[in-house]
Amino acid sequence: MPRFLTSLLLMAALFPIGLSAQDTAKPEPKLKRHPDRISIQEIEAAPDAAVTAMDLVEHLRPNWLRGRGATSATLQTSPIQVYVSGLRKGGLNSLNDVARSAVKEIQHLRGTDAVQRFGMGHDSGAILVILK
Repeated sequence: MPRFLTSLLLMAALFPIGLSAQDTAKPEPKLKRHPDRISIQEIEAAPDAAVTAMDLVEHLRPNWLRGRGATSATLQTSPIQVYVSGLRKGGLNSLNDVARSAVKEIQHLRGTDAVQRFGMGHDSGAILVILK
């Protein structure tokens, strides 16, 4: 076999080995953002300036803080209710009482889901904070 052909076959055999030795570091996967849940991964990746649950919601899902508006003929609206570890804490201001470091997950229930789960007075929805 000619020397040229032998060299060519040897290079072809070693080429895949050279490819496997290259840097195969993959880029970090992009965080999946669920529209009605803030995961622990998102909380950990949030800016350090977010020190309370309210700061997290304002930064990551600000649309949760807007109520649905008047839902009856009397034009009365119910405020968004906040639940921390299953206990009703009140309105949105109660999110300021929960430290970011204690939060495992934050969920949002739309008005119809909140009424179905918790009853009347939840027309504007509910925010559920799950602690570590």
